[in-house]
Amino acid sequence: MKKIITTATVVLLTQFASIALLAQSKKSKSFDEDIKISTRGGIGISTLSSSDAENTGQFKAGLGYFLGGIAEYRPKGSFGLLGGIAFEGKGASFNTSGTGLYFDYASYNLGYLDVMLGGVFYPAKKFKFEAALVPAFKISESVSYSYLGIRVINAETNSIKSVDLGAMLGMHYEFDKFTLGASYNLGLSNAAKENSDFKNLKNSNFLLNISYNIEL
Repeated sequence: MKKIITTATVVLLTQFASIALLAQSKKSKSFDEDIKISTRGGIGISTLSSSDAENTGQFKAGLGYFLGGIAEYRPKGSFGLLGGIAFEGKGASFNTSGTGLYFDYASYNLGYLDVMLGGVFYPAKKFKFEAALVPAFKISESVSYSYLGIRVINAETNSIKSVDLGAMLGMHYEFDKFTLGASYNLGLSNAAKENSDFKNLKNSNFLLNISYNIEL
């Protein structure tokens, strides 16, 4: 856990140090470029999918959320770079009746520290598309389930890998200091460990978000 937090912190500091250097360069030279730091929060729908649905039950969407910071650098033109770090809550619930598993109903709650590295495209002045590769580091995992009428809440479990690779696609519209948008986060790798009840488990998250922007 300490290694994950340390690594993510180093990545974040490196990103923002680079942005700060670019901002200083902008002050000393007449570059036509935009440098922006944003705080972003969002809420939406989260779910899981598995190629072994017949044995593990059908997943149902749950609550997803996102809170973090984004740094954006755009030189003259429509394309730019973005990087960021955020906490993202994911998970899903599923009914396992008739599957042979020992519990009847379960809800997975997963917390990840996301590192975003990608690009941004402005087809119009205030409208943009974002795309990023997202290595996600697991920082929490719990499950609530029902077994023979007994309900267990937020029990610790260890069936999810510590690193999950995903991709983020989003579109946003800027209103002065604020930006409204939507994004879809898709898991690219199998999130489940080999000893898990699941096969080829993948995360996905659809979020509506708002950002507060600081121009440098």
